This record gives sequence, C-alpha cells and structure tokens, in this order.
Amino acid sequence: FALLASVPPVFGLYTSFFPVLIYSLLGTGRHLSTGTFAILSLMTGSAVERLVSEPLVGNLSGIEKEQLDAQRVGVAAAVAFGSGALMLGMFVLQLGVLSTFLSEPVVKALTSGAALHVLVSQLPSLLGLSLPRQIGCFSLFKTLAAVLTALPRSSPAELTISALSLALLVPVKELNVRFRDRLPVPIPGEVVLVLLASVLCFTSSLDTRYHVQIVGLLPGGFPQPLLPNVAELPRILADSLPIALVTFAVSASLASIYADKYSYTIDSNQELLAHGASNLISSLFSCFPNSATLATTSLLVDAGGKTQLAGLFSCIVVLSVLLWLGPFFYYLPKAVLACINISSMRQMFCQM
Repeated sequence: FALLASVPPVFGLYTSFFPVLIYSLLGTGRHLSTGTFAILSLMTGSAVERLVSEPLVGNLSGIEKEQLDAQRVGVAAAVAFGSGALMLGMFVLQLGVLSTFLSEPVVKALTSGAALHVLVSQLPSLLGLSLPRQIGCFSLFKTLAAVLTALPRSSPAELTISALSLALLVPVKELNVRFRDRLPVPIPGEVVLVLLASVLCFTSSLDTRYHVQIVGLLPGGFPQPLLPNVAELPRILADSLPIALVTFAVSASLASIYADKYSYTIDSNQELLAHGASNLISSLFSCFPNSATLATTSLLVDAGGKTQLAGLFSCIVVLSVLLWLGPFFYYLPKAVLACINISSMRQMFCQM
C-alpha cells in the first residue's frame, strides 16, 4: 500500500511496525490490527501527488529521484502528523461518543465499502497491469474503468500466479474456519505461498523472462527520527481532517464488529488516543497515515490471535524483515501480495 501513498515500498514496512507497536500498548480492540490501509493510502497519495507531482521530464538522475522521494515522504509524514494531532484533539474533547452513531448497518456498510476499495486497488497487481493512479472523486470507478480497458494487456504469467495463489489460499482459509476446533494451529497458507512463490520466481527468473512485477530491494534498518515539516501543515490540513475522520470511523467500526462477535467492549475515547498517538508518533519515523486494517485484522483472527500480544508478535516479524530478512523477499511477486490482501477479506465480502 506504500505505492498507493506514492512513497517507496519500504515505508510501508515502517508503517507496519511503529503504529502497531503503539496501538498494542494503548488500544482496547483485542483483535484489531493496525498499519497500512488502502483507502488511507489512496487519500494520502492524492495529497502527495497534488503537492509533489511527478516531473514532466521522463528520466530522472539517481539524486533527483532521491530528492523527489524525500519530498513525497515528507508530505506523507506531515499528513500523518496532522491527522494524529486532530485525533488527539478529539480525544481531549471526548468526541469518542460519536461512535454511538455507528449502528450495525452503518458499520457493515463502511467495512463492506472499504473492502470493495481494497479489492479494486489490488486489481492492477493481480492482473499484472501498470496503470496510472486515479485520484480525486470517483477514483474507485475510474480505477475500475482503467482496469477493464487495459484487461487485454494483462500479463498471462501474473494471471497464472494469481489464479494459483487464490486456488491455494481460499480452500486453506475455508479449512481453517471449518476445522478451527480440531486444528491445534491454523494452516499457515500465506507463509507457504510466500515461500513457494519467491523460490519459484527466483529459480525460473520470472521477473526477467516474463516481466513479473516483484517486490524488489527492501533497504534494511530504520529511518532517522525527523520532525515533519511544520510549514507543510497548513497545506495538508484539508487532507488530514478527512483522513482523521475515516481513520476513526473505520477503526471504530471494525473494533465494534469483533467486540460484538467475541463479547467484550471497547473504549471509543481510548481508541482516539491510541490511533492519534500511533499516527503522530510514527510520523516522526517517516510513516504515512495508518488505521485499523481489514486484511491484517482478518489474518490475525484467522490465525487465532485473541489479544494485542499478536500485534507485538507481528512487530517482531516486521522487525526481522527490516533488519535481516528483507533480501529474501526480493523475488516475491506483487500479485501474491494482492491475492493475500483480497483473500483475507473473505468475511467482509460475505456480509455484502
């Protein structure tokens, strides 16, 4: 989802580490997983593209590309800082009571709509298409129209990878649900798929022979803590406010779904504090806006996670990738990641 936010992919890993760690300490949603979310990434990308657009000249030098990426990351982090500050202000004013207006039909509508946005955003990667980003009003329909128009140019290799990936993931998820009481641990279909796909792509040179899009190089380590450019805040306020509202609405909706399902309560004001702090603090580490996420929350629940200790465990996994395991994901096809995201939202699609 970092690409949807118009920043380099490694910043998606940072946004999958720092916010998760902070929410695990402050949040009240036991099953909630935070991090990158397609809708917020699209909204952030719109702000980034508006303020730091791609130069019209075709080829940029390495230094120019680094400078452009740094400017884009700076804008994305400033948006996260602004939205986090707004949510903390809502916490001070005790505006968590607004969650009472999120009735069950509204919650299901929000999460189903979000799932549809995620599905459409993943279609280009699923089909092996390189399409320009659609921003602004009706971007969902614009993206869908662009995908349908470009459908004849779909990559046969990536279509095959996507079909095989879904053919593995969907039955495994159904087995995990149906035999949940009999299995000591859920079958790790996603882990098996990532390993198989990476090995297959490496040994068969799918990226060079069939131009399969892969994750590529992930820089190791962490970015240096840096205060976002305060001068950008007035320019991004119009973007930070809707992002803060969407973050609270989606996160509160998702938390209430699982709280009702597993019979516990959430504190909506504490949720404002948790998400506000996770956005504001993580922006110091060049993270873009984050919230509760449909795909990873579903993954966490399917894997048997019942408390925020699962979030801390996922932080350890991301930390391992950042410090040591990044090179092993070099050959992972992006189509596989798209399939994992889509298959993880099975429950959200079923409630439509």
